[in-house]
Amino acid sequence: AWPRRELPAARYLTALLMAAAWWAGAIMLKAAATSVASKLLWSQIAYLGTTGLPLYYLLFAAAFSGRKRILKPTSVALLAIPPLVTVALAFTNALHGWVWTDIIIDPATNLATYAHGPGFAFLVAHSYVYLGWGLALLVRNTAQTHGTNRRQVLAIIAATALPLAANLLYLSPLNPIPGMDWTVPGFVAFAIIIAWALLRMGLLD
Repeated sequence: AWPRRELPAARYLTALLMAAAWWAGAIMLKAAATSVASKLLWSQIAYLGTTGLPLYYLLFAAAFSGRKRILKPTSVALLAIPPLVTVALAFTNALHGWVWTDIIIDPATNLATYAHGPGFAFLVAHSYVYLGWGLALLVRNTAQTHGTNRRQVLAIIAATALPLAANLLYLSPLNPIPGMDWTVPGFVAFAIIIAWALLRMGLLD
């Protein structure tokens, strides 16, 4: 996407993929960590990607579908407030426990399960609002376009569904491996589909 960076959609897609890579990398290192303190540290570092990804997705969807009002500097600044507040809460969690109230490591798997406070609910709420808003823009774009552009949008929507479903599984009590963040393999599938759309469907051309 970066060689097409003269396009706003390409810049936001690049930022989106970099945030996903940051999040996934930090989660992998968190899984390898063996103490509560180190797992908490990598969880905090992961939040730099976790909170930015939904915002970049919304901005990418707005740029791709031509919704320029959302891309105005004032609008972007306002939309960035909830992610920045969440990052601040994560890195000051020791003072208030609003994001994580407890961390328990399963000795059999070395995976950690987290008890959450209201700050985590705030993260989930604004993240899914941004993702849902972006999806709505893309779905509306699909209804208004035909041919190649329609297929490109459908590819983006299909790619989005995979990490969304994986994240919902991670958050739900139905997670078959407690503490396993299925969002990371969901990102892998997302990136493969987006790469295919870029190389084979002319996404961003």
